Amino acid sequence: MTLKEYLVDYASPETRSVGEALIDKELTNIPKEKKSARLRKSISRRLKMEKETLDFDKTPSANRLHISFFGRRNAGKSSVVNAVTGQDLSIVSEVKGTTTDPVKKAMELLPLGPVVIIDTPGFDDDGKVGEKRVAKSYQILGMTDVAVLVIDNFVGPAAEDLS
Repeated sequence: MTLKEYLVDYASPETRSVGEALIDKELTNIPKEKKSARLRKSISRRLKMEKETLDFDKTPSANRLHISFFGRRNAGKSSVVNAVTGQDLSIVSEVKGTTTDPVKKAMELLPLGPVVIIDTPGFDDDGKVGEKRVAKSYQILGMTDVAVLVIDNFVGPAAEDLS
């Protein structure tokens, strides 16, 4: 099997294009007797990096660092989560209680590695449904490795923030 056949059969499109570029362009500057070994080494290194990426994607949730964001309703938890993830993961609104259930996002956060980012409902919610939201937040707290307390800068800390 030639290296090109190997790339077509086993490599991702990105790795295949890198390998083909090595074959077609970069090897012109390498002496003929060193081409095969250098190409194999380059492809092997690229495939190893790709395997590590795939391994990250397969990291079970239980093996990830759980980082949860807690605070009162409309303290800005969802905005902070969106900033940390770099995505519009959580809905942000002026309406108190917009986040009704925990919102989870598995991702890689450098330099920590594989993590789960969790946006939680406010723990100052009231009413029957609000009590369920608060209970869900405390349930998330029990599985959290790193808890981030978000306090509204305009209101300042309240009793709920300190308990």
